[in-house]
Amino acid sequence: MSKSSVWVLVIIGLIIIFTITNPKEQAHKDAVKSKITSVLHKNMSESKVSDDDTWGKIGEGLGVLFGGVIIDKLVDNFVSCNNCIIFSLTTVTLNDSTKIIGLGVLGNVFIFANVDDVLKDYNNATGEPTK
Repeated sequence: MSKSSVWVLVIIGLIIIFTITNPKEQAHKDAVKSKITSVLHKNMSESKVSDDDTWGKIGEGLGVLFGGVIIDKLVDNFVSCNNCIIFSLTTVTLNDSTKIIGLGVLGNVFIFANVDDVLKDYNNATGEPTK
């Protein structure tokens, strides 16, 4: 078997592996939900509610509870996946504008750091206050 034949077989094998392990759309949505939830929890932990403020703590708890439900609905409605056979792209569509916020390859989904910027852009376009 010649050297070029071996390289062709290796490339075909890699294409098959990448195709089989390409993450499905639900994996992309779960990764975005996880990223947004971690940002929400980080913001909640940085809040200035004192330990003596019972109502503040109740408000934080309700925020986390309802925040999860809202995040699920938003992600299900605005996040999608573009399958490119050997990899896939996580996209978010807001105000008729689609932006790539992640990459799926080899069974993993990697959300880019600019997802926070995309959310800020959306808030600025809708006139909602950014945090």
